[in-house]
Amino acid sequence: MGIGAIGMAGISIAGAFLFGDFGSAFGRLLGSTLVIGWYGFMLYLVIPEEESNTFAQTTLGIAALVALIGLSTGLTAIWGSDLHVDENLVKTAFASGAWSAGVAWITQLYMRMTQATLVRWATSTTSGFLIIAIAVLTALIWGETDPSGLVRLFAATGVLGVAGTFVLPLLRRAKTSPSPEITSG
Repeated sequence: MGIGAIGMAGISIAGAFLFGDFGSAFGRLLGSTLVIGWYGFMLYLVIPEEESNTFAQTTLGIAALVALIGLSTGLTAIWGSDLHVDENLVKTAFASGAWSAGVAWITQLYMRMTQATLVRWATSTTSGFLIIAIAVLTALIWGETDPSGLVRLFAATGVLGVAGTFVLPLLRRAKTSPSPEITSG
């Protein structure tokens, strides 16, 4: 049902691009498709591969809650009044989008975690940097504080989160590959 609805929305919007009028209804349809597609993809990323994986099931619940908040605020902001868009709805929708991406990202890291101590430590550390980056991004979205130091903190923790994400597969591979045998000559 959901896949069919997204497919039909995509076909409708593609048709509007090719043959239609770029009015406000078109913009709203395009915005709605992007919001629904974003949260649908984020939820797809956290679907547990194994039913017994408690962590993945928990993050799926968290992701579903964040997606519900993001979908409802995003679609309300898109389809609300033509005269005034509530700034708080837009901020909530963007913050929810950031948190849904973060939950999906961290879930993917943990779904691939091995039992090796170094990999577990690196996964937890990387997740911590990502959580800090998303929390700082949320503060920047809401704009309630002076952004000068926050932008630097966001950039630093974001880079550390990305770097950790790139290092983790290498650590997993190093921990799972057999050690070369030393032969005496």
